Amino acid sequence: MICFSRNDLERIGKKVTVAYMRSREVSEDDVYQVDPEQVAQDLFHLSLAHFHLSSDRTVLGMTSPDEYWVEVFDEHMESKFCCLDGKTILIEQDLLSETVPLGRYNFTVMHEVAHQILFYYSAREGQKVKFRQYPSCERDWMEWQADTLAAALLMPERLVRKAMAYVALPPKIRLLDSLLCPEEYTKFRDAAAILGVSKTALAIRMKQLGLLEHSDLFYPGKIMDIFWEEGDTWSNKFAS
Repeated sequence: MICFSRNDLERIGKKVTVAYMRSREVSEDDVYQVDPEQVAQDLFHLSLAHFHLSSDRTVLGMTSPDEYWVEVFDEHMESKFCCLDGKTILIEQDLLSETVPLGRYNFTVMHEVAHQILFYYSAREGQKVKFRQYPSCERDWMEWQADTLAAALLMPERLVRKAMAYVALPPKIRLLDSLLCPEEYTKFRDAAAILGVSKTALAIRMKQLGLLEHSDLFYPGKIMDIFWEEGDTWSNKFAS
């Protein structure tokens, strides 16, 4: 297995981004979002299919470097077998629901595209990668690589900075907190929508790029606990 560093994955992401921008029929200045389906189909000639991938809906995506038959389920949860032929990506059908955030679907598709790119580099180095046949520690490493590459593909630094500028965010955010910085948080949320990603994915990416110092997406106001002293009240805390 090839072990890619974050810098390696960033370089691969930049190459794909350049190719994606060249493939678009509009000026790069007019591109604000990377479409993972276009990356899959137009750049890498991958086929996308949507099924229920597990009976409990826990599997969101599948792909394989070679022919591999997997059990999937139709909309009536009737079992059938589908061939992953080395050029096919399967995506959980529920991710197409209007109740599921678009960012989750986009990241899942790009995650599977990232696996295909990593398969390509492994094959080029003469290394064989089998579908779901690697040890757990190796699997964790492969999933980290796919997640990291997917983030670089979906959120190139230039597009992240462009989205931040579009919603009038500063070049660097010190604190992302919906309670303490509501106006900045709203702009950040809008930037995530422009990029077609989840707020969590964007926050992680911005921290990687050095554009965000601290994030309290899930625990707004938590940073104030650091400064809490016995006897403090909310009124005198903010007055000091």
